[in-house]
Amino acid sequence: MQIAVVYLFAAVLKFPSEEWSNGTALYYWWRNPSFGAPGLLRPLTDWLGRTVLVVPVTWSVLLLELALAAAFVAPLRFRARLLPVAILFHVGIALVHGMPTFALIMSGALVLYLRPAWRPFALPELRQRLAPRASEQLANSAPSVLAR
Repeated sequence: MQIAVVYLFAAVLKFPSEEWSNGTALYYWWRNPSFGAPGLLRPLTDWLGRTVLVVPVTWSVLLLELALAAAFVAPLRFRARLLPVAILFHVGIALVHGMPTFALIMSGALVLYLRPAWRPFALPELRQRLAPRASEQLANSAPSVLAR
C-alpha cells in the first residue's frame, strides 16, 4: 500500500505545477544542470524538448504514476503488464537523470508491489547451480546438528 501512496502523491502533487500541466516539465528537467540528461543523451532530449512530443511524454509520466497508484486495486493481469513498463520508466530515470540507486530501489519496490507473492521466480539456472552446493553444505553440517 505504501508504494501506491508514493505514486499517488508523485502524480497528484505535480498537478498544480504549471510546467506539468502544460506538458513542458520534462524539458526543464532534461536541461537541469544537476539532474539533466548526460552528454550522449543531451542531443536527443534537447531535440525532443523543442518538439510538440514533449507534451505527451510529460503527461505519460503522470498517467503512469496514477496507473501505478491504481494498481493496488487492479486485477493481477493489469499489474503484470504494468511491471515491465514501470521498471523501464525507472531505468530511463537512471540513464537520463543519473539516479541509478533510486531506479534500483524503486524497481525492487515495484517487484514487491506488483508481482504476486505466491508466484515463484523462474530461475532454473540459478537453482541448478545452487542446489548441489546447498545439499553439500547440508550434508557437511548434519553431523554437527546431530551432536547438539
